[in-house]
Amino acid sequence: MIFLPRFKCPFNLFITRLLFLFLTVPGLAFAVDGQLLNVTVTDGISNTALDNQDVTVFRREADGSLKWFRRSPTDANGNLTLDLPGLGSNSVYVLRTAMKHGNRSADSSDIKQTGNFAFKAGNVRVKAVNGQTGTLLTSFQLNAYKSMADGSEVYISSANTDQSGLVDFNLPDIGMTQAYKFRAKNSFDNSWKTSAPINQGGLTTFVVGNQLLNITVTDGISNTALGNQDVTVFRREADSSLKWFRRQATDANGKLTLDLPGLGTDSVYVLRTAMKHGNRNADSSDIKQTGNFSFKAGNVRVKAVNGQTGSVMAATQINAHRVLADGTDVHVSSTNTDQSGLADFALPDLGSAQAYVFKAKNSFDNSWKTSAPINQGGLTTFVVGNQLLNVTVTDGVSNTALG
Repeated sequence: MIFLPRFKCPFNLFITRLLFLFLTVPGLAFAVDGQLLNVTVTDGISNTALDNQDVTVFRREADGSLKWFRRSPTDANGNLTLDLPGLGSNSVYVLRTAMKHGNRSADSSDIKQTGNFAFKAGNVRVKAVNGQTGTLLTSFQLNAYKSMADGSEVYISSANTDQSGLVDFNLPDIGMTQAYKFRAKNSFDNSWKTSAPINQGGLTTFVVGNQLLNITVTDGISNTALGNQDVTVFRREADSSLKWFRRQATDANGKLTLDLPGLGTDSVYVLRTAMKHGNRNADSSDIKQTGNFSFKAGNVRVKAVNGQTGSVMAATQINAHRVLADGTDVHVSSTNTDQSGLADFALPDLGSAQAYVFKAKNSFDNSWKTSAPINQGGLTTFVVGNQLLNVTVTDGVSNTALG
């Protein structure tokens, strides 16, 4: 047992000297309290507080990975105070919390110092709208892509809209030098649609799809539906050329509904399909507006008849010529008749001011025959050649044939 000398010392003085000893003698010093991190968590678009919301704290490891450290909720004002070991000296932390809309979380930047820290969750909010109906697209997946300098795009992340049709993204480095686009599947035909590029945060509206073009395809002569028939869609370019866009078949009733980008604003489209008889296609007029469109394939049907026999002429080439004001004619198009001896044409501007004639080779002597001119649509019969004159030449005295 060790006996210490007895001496009188006021208690307050004793405590003060003991504290001084621990704070000054090496090996006895200890931290009473670390400095704190005061976090304010807000919605990055509206700047409103995200109150009573879980925030997960990660520590940044030496290899750059994140290691879970703790989870704490914000208070009613979106505030959260944390005591994080090593913060301000040799530790780095990252915060993560759910964004206000959608099903994604946002990470803070790396935190290296104590004090006040503003954590804004998300920087872009997308409102998804159905282009056909104008209604909000709920529980709908949107994909974010970063636009690269060479014009390509790199996938970044995906999220689903909530019941208000909104979804938030946290897009790195968005600004004048970094743009993003969004992509989504059109609910009408499952085709992929791409938004306009954005280069600033905030709210943006992505209209997925367009107002529809409702087409009825009919035979232009009989007005019967051309069911289950391919229709090719072309876009009219600035130089008036046609660029292939897509191909789709009509239904059993000759109907077809299309979602065509830019139709009704700055794009023009043309449809093409096979006519009912012959081997030619017909083009529609230029289409500039959405809504209902009637596409009549062909306006003249030619029935080719052999003038010698009265039988129909199958697999026979018929040439259409436009009659000019001076009486001459110019070749417009050619087609072959089918097995029923019929061939359809789509003749521009056919009417009282514009007439056409048809030409074909006579199968008897290969001479060219020309039809009577026509100036109205419908069915016309072209009799190629005439009834033959069969002549027998004899000697008038002996009545013997002169061969």
